[in-house]
This record gives sequence, structure tokens and C-alpha cells, in this order.
Amino acid sequence: MGSSITLAEATGDEGQTAVVAAAAVVAGATTTGSGNGKDECEPEDLIAEVAQQIVDELGYEGINEKVTEGQWNFIKENGRGLERAQGHVVHQAVADRLAEKYKIKIGKNLVPRFIYIRSIGPDYWDLLKEVYVELTTPGQVAGHKAKKDKGPRYGTCRYATYNLPKK
Repeated sequence: MGSSITLAEATGDEGQTAVVAAAAVVAGATTTGSGNGKDECEPEDLIAEVAQQIVDELGYEGINEKVTEGQWNFIKENGRGLERAQGHVVHQAVADRLAEKYKIKIGKNLVPRFIYIRSIGPDYWDLLKEVYVELTTPGQVAGHKAKKDKGPRYGTCRYATYNLPKK
């Protein structure tokens, strides 16, 4: 596990509520950009860029090497779940890289710009632009937008996409 901030590991809207609470804590605080020249870029573009870089660096085998033993056991027992396990690997690696690469100043503290929310709902909260971003593959965007029963934020969040490597 890297240096990313995982704000919530909850189900339902609990994780989203935690993000709103965290945003309230910093509300009114002075935030400044990261100083890396990319603060005006849209968060979904930054996240998509980082995700594709990671996928390209790791490749198919490299991603699979990071799938946990428990995930492999589930895949073997159920005959499904590989893409989901690969997605978890990518999401965590993206969260770690975002935390290293993009920071903002809140008061006198430099903190990660993006908060990774490992729960039901959009994956990342951007403290600078105050928006949710869901990271997924292009073919899954419509399915995520249809998940409004799992939280209304899927219909209003922004989407960042990446392409998994071929075998």
C-alpha cells in the first residue's frame, strides 16, 4: 500500500458521507494548487492519464501479479471476477500515484488533492475542484451511470476511463 489516503471503506452512502464531512472540515480553509501546472486540468483527465500510465507500465501480467491470493481463489471458485480484481489493482495504484503527484495546500499543510473512496459510489473526491470522479473502463461507463440505486452520485460524478491491456 502506498501513500494514498483511503478516506472510507464503507458500503452505501457511509463513505460518501465521510467525504462530505472531510470537505466540511476544510471548508473555508485556504486551498492552493499543487504548483505542478496541472491544477486547471479537469480531474477526470488527470485521473485517466495516471490510470493509463499505470496500466501501460504494468501490462496484463504485471496487473495480474498484484491480484491477491484471496481474489485468485474467488476467481477460481466462481469462474468470474478477474476484471474486477484487475480494476482493484489499478484503482489502488492510481490512488497511490495521485497522492504522490498531486498535492494542495490547506492552511499550512500540503495534502493529497485526491481522496480515494474504497466503497460503493464514485472512487475519488477532488479537494481542489470539489467533484467526484469514477474510474472505470470505457465499456462500463453506461453501467455505472445506471447505478443510481447505489447512490445518486453515479449520475452526477465525472468519469475517467482507461483501457486494460490485452493478454
